[in-house]
Amino acid sequence: MKLRKYLAYAAIVCFAATVLPACDGNEDVPYEPAPYVSGERIYFATGTVTAEVDDNVYSYSVPIYRPESLKDKEYTVQLLAQDESSLFHVPATVTFAAGETETMVEITFDSNTIPAGKTYPVTITVDEAQANQYGISTVTVNFIHVSWSEWTEFGKGYYVFSLYYSGTQENVKVMERHLANDYQVMQYQFQWPVDNDNPDAGYETFLTAETDNGGKVISVPTQPFAEDPEYGTVYVSGIYNLSGDPADEDKSGFDSTTGLFTLNLIYHLEDGNYFAMGDEYCQLEGYADTDVSEVKLHDNGLFNIDRRNFSIISVLTNENEDVVRNPAFIPNR
Repeated sequence: MKLRKYLAYAAIVCFAATVLPACDGNEDVPYEPAPYVSGERIYFATGTVTAEVDDNVYSYSVPIYRPESLKDKEYTVQLLAQDESSLFHVPATVTFAAGETETMVEITFDSNTIPAGKTYPVTITVDEAQANQYGISTVTVNFIHVSWSEWTEFGKGYYVFSLYYSGTQENVKVMERHLANDYQVMQYQFQWPVDNDNPDAGYETFLTAETDNGGKVISVPTQPFAEDPEYGTVYVSGIYNLSGDPADEDKSGFDSTTGLFTLNLIYHLEDGNYFAMGDEYCQLEGYADTDVSEVKLHDNGLFNIDRRNFSIISVLTNENEDVVRNPAFIPNR
Protein backbone atom coordinates (compact mmCIF):
# COMPACT_ATOMS: atom_id res chain seq x y z
CA MET A 1 0.00 0.00 0.00
CA LYS A 2 1.41 3.36 -1.03
CA LEU A 3 2.22 5.84 1.72
CA ARG A 4 1.85 9.59 1.47
CA LYS A 5 2.99 12.36 3.76
CA TYR A 6 0.37 14.04 5.92
CA LEU A 7 0.90 17.71 6.65
CA ALA A 8 -1.19 18.93 9.55
CA TYR A 9 -2.83 22.29 9.09
CA ALA A 10 -0.94 24.80 11.20
CA ALA A 11 -0.12 28.43 11.14
CA ILE A 12 3.13 29.44 12.80
CA VAL A 13 3.61 33.14 13.33
CA CYS A 14 6.95 34.43 14.52
CA PHE A 15 7.42 37.83 16.05
CA ALA A 16 10.89 39.30 16.37
CA ALA A 17 11.67 42.59 17.98
CA THR A 18 15.12 44.16 17.98
CA VAL A 19 15.91 47.01 20.31
CA LEU A 20 18.90 49.08 19.24
CA PRO A 21 20.64 51.65 21.42
CA ALA A 22 20.40 55.28 20.36
CA CYS A 23 23.26 56.43 18.14
CA ASP A 24 25.15 58.64 20.53
CA GLY A 25 28.69 57.84 19.33
CA ASN A 26 29.26 55.42 22.20
CA GLU A 27 29.56 51.85 20.99
CA ASP A 28 29.94 50.35 24.47
CA VAL A 29 26.70 48.50 25.30
CA PRO A 30 26.10 47.77 29.00
CA TYR A 31 26.03 44.00 29.67
CA GLU A 32 24.80 42.35 32.81
CA PRO A 33 24.99 38.56 32.71
CA ALA A 34 22.15 36.59 34.28
CA PRO A 35 22.98 35.08 37.66
CA TYR A 36 24.49 31.61 37.57
CA VAL A 37 21.95 28.98 38.54
CA SER A 38 23.23 26.80 41.34
CA GLY A 39 21.69 23.92 43.23
CA GLU A 40 19.70 21.01 41.85
CA ARG A 41 17.44 23.11 39.58
CA ILE A 42 14.28 20.99 39.83
CA TYR A 43 11.40 21.83 37.46
CA PHE A 44 8.08 20.69 35.94
CA ALA A 45 7.39 20.37 32.21
CA THR A 46 4.24 22.50 32.30
CA GLY A 47 2.45 24.79 34.71
CA THR A 48 -1.10 23.41 34.23
CA VAL A 49 -2.47 19.90 33.81
CA THR A 50 -6.08 18.74 33.40
CA ALA A 51 -6.69 15.27 34.87
CA GLU A 52 -10.01 13.59 34.08
CA VAL A 53 -10.43 10.57 36.35
CA ASP A 54 -13.02 7.81 36.09
CA ASP A 55 -14.69 5.95 38.93
CA ASN A 56 -12.46 3.70 41.05
CA VAL A 57 -9.26 5.64 40.36
CA TYR A 58 -6.90 6.20 43.28
CA SER A 59 -3.79 7.98 42.05
CA TYR A 60 -2.40 10.31 39.41
CA SER A 61 1.28 10.99 38.73
CA VAL A 62 2.96 14.20 37.59
CA PRO A 63 6.49 14.03 36.11
CA ILE A 64 9.22 16.21 37.63
CA TYR A 65 12.74 16.73 36.24
CA ARG A 66 16.35 17.69 37.00
CA PRO A 67 19.26 18.48 34.63
CA GLU A 68 21.26 15.71 32.98
CA SER A 69 24.45 17.05 34.53
CA LEU A 70 23.16 16.44 38.07
CA LYS A 71 21.79 12.92 37.73
CA ASP A 72 24.71 10.99 39.25
CA LYS A 73 23.53 11.06 42.86
CA GLU A 74 20.26 10.26 44.58
CA TYR A 75 18.50 13.46 45.59
CA THR A 76 15.36 14.27 47.61
CA VAL A 77 13.18 17.30 46.79
CA GLN A 78 10.92 19.14 49.20
CA LEU A 79 7.39 19.84 47.92
CA LEU A 80 4.71 22.26 49.07
CA ALA A 81 1.07 21.47 48.26
CA GLN A 82 -2.16 23.46 48.25
CA ASP A 83 -5.51 21.67 48.14
CA GLU A 84 -8.57 23.55 49.36
CA SER A 85 -10.82 20.50 48.95
CA SER A 86 -8.74 18.23 51.23
CA LEU A 87 -9.62 15.36 48.88
CA PHE A 88 -6.08 14.80 47.63
CA HIS A 89 -2.79 13.82 49.25
CA VAL A 90 0.53 15.10 47.88
CA PRO A 91 3.78 13.71 49.34
CA ALA A 92 6.03 16.16 51.18
CA THR A 93 9.09 14.87 49.32
CA VAL A 94 10.01 13.05 46.14
CA THR A 95 13.36 11.35 45.43
CA PHE A 96 15.38 11.06 42.24
CA ALA A 97 17.29 7.79 42.10
CA ALA A 98 20.91 7.92 41.06
CA GLY A 99 21.14 8.10 37.28
CA GLU A 100 17.59 9.44 36.83
CA THR A 101 16.62 12.86 35.46
CA GLU A 102 12.90 12.20 35.83
CA THR A 103 10.71 10.90 38.62
CA MET A 104 7.03 11.06 39.46
CA VAL A 105 5.01 12.93 42.07
CA GLU A 106 2.16 10.56 42.93
CA ILE A 107 -1.05 12.28 44.06
CA THR A 108 -3.41 9.89 45.85
CA PHE A 109 -7.19 10.14 46.31
CA ASP A 110 -10.40 8.17 46.00
CA SER A 111 -12.27 9.29 42.89
CA ASN A 112 -15.52 7.80 44.26
CA THR A 113 -15.55 10.50 46.96
CA ILE A 114 -15.04 13.35 44.46
CA PRO A 115 -18.32 14.93 43.29
CA ALA A 116 -18.63 14.59 39.51
CA GLY A 117 -18.57 17.52 37.11
CA LYS A 118 -16.66 20.03 39.24
CA THR A 119 -12.99 21.00 38.89
CA TYR A 120 -10.69 20.61 41.91
CA PRO A 121 -7.25 22.29 41.60
CA VAL A 122 -4.21 20.90 43.41
CA THR A 123 -1.06 23.05 43.30
CA ILE A 124 2.43 21.60 43.85
CA THR A 125 5.50 23.82 44.29
CA VAL A 126 9.16 22.87 44.48
CA ASP A 127 10.94 24.31 47.50
CA GLU A 128 12.46 27.63 46.45
CA ALA A 129 15.99 26.63 47.42
CA GLN A 130 15.82 23.61 45.09
CA ALA A 131 13.86 25.06 42.18
CA ASN A 132 15.22 26.13 38.82
CA GLN A 133 14.60 29.88 38.76
CA TYR A 134 14.45 29.83 34.95
CA GLY A 135 12.14 26.83 34.82
CA ILE A 136 8.59 25.97 35.95
CA SER A 137 8.66 25.38 39.68
CA THR A 138 4.87 25.19 40.24
CA VAL A 139 2.26 22.98 38.61
CA THR A 140 -1.52 23.05 39.09
CA VAL A 141 -3.39 19.82 38.43
CA ASN A 142 -7.09 20.42 37.74
CA PHE A 143 -8.91 17.23 38.69
CA ILE A 144 -12.32 16.45 37.18
CA HIS A 145 -14.24 13.35 38.21
CA VAL A 146 -16.01 12.02 35.13
CA SER A 147 -18.54 9.43 36.28
CA TRP A 148 -19.56 7.22 33.36
CA SER A 149 -22.55 4.94 33.00
CA GLU A 150 -22.01 1.24 32.29
CA TRP A 151 -21.30 0.25 28.69
CA THR A 152 -24.54 -0.75 26.96
CA GLU A 153 -25.33 -1.87 23.44
CA PHE A 154 -26.30 1.10 21.27
CA GLY A 155 -27.10 -0.98 18.20
CA LYS A 156 -25.91 -3.55 15.67
CA GLY A 157 -25.29 -3.18 11.99
CA TYR A 158 -22.54 -3.25 9.39
CA TYR A 159 -19.38 -1.22 8.87
CA VAL A 160 -18.17 -0.16 5.41
CA PHE A 161 -14.36 -0.03 5.18
CA SER A 162 -12.85 1.89 2.24
CA LEU A 163 -9.51 3.33 3.40
CA TYR A 164 -6.97 0.95 4.96
CA TYR A 165 -9.23 -2.09 4.56
CA SER A 166 -11.99 -2.39 1.98
CA GLY A 167 -15.30 -4.24 2.16
CA THR A 168 -18.22 -4.58 4.54
CA GLN A 169 -18.02 -6.06 8.02
CA GLU A 170 -21.36 -7.43 9.19
CA ASN A 171 -22.55 -8.08 12.75
CA VAL A 172 -20.76 -4.99 14.04
CA LYS A 173 -21.82 -3.96 17.54
CA VAL A 174 -21.74 -0.35 18.76
CA MET A 175 -21.43 0.12 22.51
CA GLU A 176 -22.18 3.40 24.30
CA ARG A 177 -21.69 5.02 27.66
CA HIS A 178 -22.36 8.57 28.85
CA LEU A 179 -21.61 10.86 31.75
CA ALA A 180 -23.88 10.15 34.68
CA ASN A 181 -24.97 13.78 34.82
CA ASP A 182 -24.93 14.60 31.09
CA TYR A 183 -26.44 12.33 28.43
CA GLN A 184 -24.99 14.49 25.65
CA VAL A 185 -21.40 13.55 26.55
CA MET A 186 -20.95 10.04 25.18
CA GLN A 187 -18.29 7.55 24.18
CA TYR A 188 -18.69 4.87 21.51
CA GLN A 189 -16.95 1.55 20.94
CA PHE A 190 -17.22 -0.03 17.48
CA GLN A 191 -16.73 -3.78 17.89
CA TRP A 192 -16.58 -6.59 15.39
CA PRO A 193 -17.08 -10.31 16.06
CA VAL A 194 -14.05 -12.48 16.71
CA ASP A 195 -15.74 -15.17 14.58
CA ASN A 196 -17.91 -13.89 11.72
CA ASP A 197 -19.85 -17.15 11.59
CA ASN A 198 -20.49 -17.18 15.31
CA PRO A 199 -21.19 -13.68 16.77
CA ASP A 200 -21.76 -15.21 20.21
CA ALA A 201 -18.06 -16.10 20.37
CA GLY A 202 -17.29 -12.53 21.43
CA TYR A 203 -16.32 -9.12 20.10
CA GLU A 204 -13.18 -7.00 20.01
CA THR A 205 -13.02 -3.20 19.84
CA PHE A 206 -11.52 -1.85 16.63
CA LEU A 207 -12.44 1.82 16.97
CA THR A 208 -13.41 4.26 19.75
CA ALA A 209 -15.03 7.66 19.39
CA GLU A 210 -16.58 10.36 21.58
CA THR A 211 -19.00 13.26 21.45
CA ASP A 212 -20.13 16.12 23.69
CA ASN A 213 -23.39 16.91 21.85
CA GLY A 214 -25.18 13.60 21.62
CA GLY A 215 -23.48 12.45 18.43
CA LYS A 216 -24.14 15.40 16.14
CA VAL A 217 -20.37 15.84 15.95
CA ILE A 218 -18.07 12.92 16.74
CA SER A 219 -14.36 12.99 17.58
CA VAL A 220 -12.01 10.06 16.94
CA PRO A 221 -8.84 10.29 19.06
CA THR A 222 -5.63 8.79 17.69
CA GLN A 223 -5.48 5.07 18.47
CA PRO A 224 -3.61 1.97 17.22
CA PHE A 225 -5.65 0.14 14.59
CA ALA A 226 -3.60 -2.65 12.99
CA GLU A 227 -0.12 -4.07 12.48
CA ASP A 228 1.07 -3.66 8.90
CA PRO A 229 3.55 -6.39 7.82
CA GLU A 230 5.77 -3.81 6.12
CA TYR A 231 5.34 -0.59 8.11
CA GLY A 232 4.45 -1.68 11.65
CA THR A 233 1.74 -0.09 13.78
CA VAL A 234 -1.01 1.68 11.84
CA TYR A 235 -2.96 4.38 13.68
CA VAL A 236 -6.41 5.76 12.94
CA SER A 237 -7.53 9.30 13.83
CA GLY A 238 -10.33 11.64 13.04
CA ILE A 239 -8.99 14.04 10.41
CA TYR A 240 -10.06 16.99 12.58
CA ASN A 241 -8.17 15.54 15.55
CA LEU A 242 -4.94 15.89 13.56
CA SER A 243 -5.62 18.93 11.40
CA GLY A 244 -7.45 21.22 13.84
CA ASP A 245 -9.06 22.80 10.77
CA PRO A 246 -12.57 24.08 11.64
CA ALA A 247 -13.72 22.95 8.19
CA ASP A 248 -13.14 19.33 9.31
CA GLU A 249 -14.78 19.59 12.74
CA ASP A 250 -18.32 18.48 11.87
CA LYS A 251 -17.51 15.87 9.21
CA SER A 252 -17.96 12.97 11.65
CA GLY A 253 -21.34 12.43 13.27
CA PHE A 254 -24.38 10.23 13.89
CA ASP A 255 -27.72 10.68 12.12
CA SER A 256 -30.35 9.53 14.62
CA THR A 257 -33.01 9.47 11.87
CA THR A 258 -31.24 7.00 9.59
CA GLY A 259 -28.99 5.27 12.16
CA LEU A 260 -25.88 6.11 10.12
CA PHE A 261 -22.47 6.88 11.62
CA THR A 262 -20.19 8.88 9.31
CA LEU A 263 -16.54 8.81 10.39
CA ASN A 264 -14.06 11.15 8.66
CA LEU A 265 -10.79 9.26 9.23
CA ILE A 266 -7.12 9.06 8.34
CA TYR A 267 -5.05 5.87 8.63
CA HIS A 268 -1.43 6.81 9.29
CA LEU A 269 1.92 5.95 10.80
CA GLU A 270 3.46 7.64 13.82
CA ASP A 271 5.89 9.60 11.59
CA GLY A 272 3.09 11.39 9.69
CA ASN A 273 3.01 9.20 6.59
CA TYR A 274 -0.48 7.95 5.82
CA PHE A 275 -2.27 5.35 3.73
CA ALA A 276 -5.62 7.02 3.02
CA MET A 277 -8.11 9.53 4.37
CA GLY A 278 -11.84 9.97 3.83
CA ASP A 279 -15.22 8.78 5.12
CA GLU A 280 -16.20 5.37 6.43
CA TYR A 281 -19.68 4.38 7.56
CA CYS A 282 -21.45 2.25 10.12
CA GLN A 283 -25.14 1.61 9.45
CA LEU A 284 -27.26 0.38 12.36
CA GLU A 285 -30.12 -2.04 11.87
CA GLY A 286 -33.74 -1.16 12.53
CA TYR A 287 -33.83 2.24 10.84
CA ALA A 288 -36.07 3.02 7.85
CA ASP A 289 -34.28 3.90 4.62
CA THR A 290 -35.67 7.36 3.95
CA ASP A 291 -34.12 7.44 0.46
CA VAL A 292 -36.45 4.72 -0.82
CA SER A 293 -39.69 5.69 -2.53
CA GLU A 294 -42.40 3.12 -1.84
CA VAL A 295 -45.78 2.85 -3.58
CA LYS A 296 -48.49 0.35 -2.62
CA LEU A 297 -51.67 -0.24 -4.65
CA HIS A 298 -54.85 -1.72 -3.15
CA ASP A 299 -57.88 -2.89 -5.13
CA ASN A 300 -61.05 -1.66 -3.41
CA GLY A 301 -63.52 -3.26 -5.83
CA LEU A 302 -65.60 -2.37 -8.93
CA PHE A 303 -68.46 0.01 -9.69
CA ASN A 304 -70.46 0.87 -12.85
CA ILE A 305 -71.02 4.31 -14.41
CA ASP A 306 -73.03 4.58 -17.64
CA ARG A 307 -72.63 0.87 -18.28
CA ARG A 308 -68.86 1.06 -17.88
CA ASN A 309 -66.98 -0.80 -15.13
CA PHE A 310 -64.32 0.99 -13.03
CA SER A 311 -61.88 -0.31 -10.42
CA ILE A 312 -61.29 1.68 -7.20
CA ILE A 313 -57.52 1.64 -6.48
CA SER A 314 -55.99 3.10 -3.29
CA VAL A 315 -52.44 4.42 -3.75
CA LEU A 316 -50.30 4.53 -0.59
CA THR A 317 -46.74 5.89 -0.53
CA ASN A 318 -44.06 6.63 2.03
CA GLU A 319 -43.09 10.16 3.05
CA ASN A 320 -40.67 10.61 0.12
CA GLU A 321 -43.57 10.91 -2.34
CA ASP A 322 -45.13 14.37 -2.20
CA VAL A 323 -48.07 13.97 -4.62
CA VAL A 324 -50.69 11.22 -4.22
CA ARG A 325 -54.13 10.79 -5.76
CA ASN A 326 -56.13 8.55 -3.51
CA PRO A 327 -58.36 6.86 -4.49
CA ALA A 328 -57.80 6.53 -8.28
CA PHE A 329 -60.61 5.50 -10.63
CA ILE A 330 -59.28 3.26 -13.39
CA PRO A 331 -61.55 2.09 -16.26
CA ASN A 332 -61.96 -1.67 -16.34
CA ARG A 333 -61.91 -2.61 -20.03
